[in-house]
Amino acid sequence: MEKEEFQKIAEKLIELGEDADEMQYWINIYDDLPQQQKDEASKTFKEELQKLESL
Repeated sequence: MEKEEFQKIAEKLIELGEDADEMQYWINIYDDLPQQQKDEASKTFKEELQKLESL
């Protein structure tokens, strides 16, 4: 996942009530993460977004 897509998901999570500082932290470090951690973070964010959108 590209950083731009990751950032859009994080912004949607913030709109749905997630902590803005925490989301910004992940956006800031995204480029420095190894690919495996990027994949894990992306998967986690997507799953969380799906959960929140279904409420």
